Amino acid sequence: MNTAKKHRRALALFGVAVAGFLALAYQTHTVTIEAAEQTAALLESTTRQAWVRNMMHPSRRTVSKTAKRERMERQLERVRESEKEVKENRVR
Repeated sequence: MNTAKKHRRALALFGVAVAGFLALAYQTHTVTIEAAEQTAALLESTTRQAWVRNMMHPSRRTVSKTAKRERMERQLERVRESEKEVKENRVR
């Protein structure tokens, strides 16, 4: 099972646990319905933010082949520059 699926499952279980805790707290009159609703809204927004953050991750975005090629060329150039620096340092 991949990490994202584990995280989604853990977040869902956490949400269920919080919802159960809030229901129990409401039944025992230790929390008001407003506080329970605020907590549920906060949990929902946090879950949505995590989902959006995961969907906007660079590994999720579709990238054109030219952009991929340009990125690989820049990375290759950085590697070449670092190799030159290493050689220069050896010469000294």
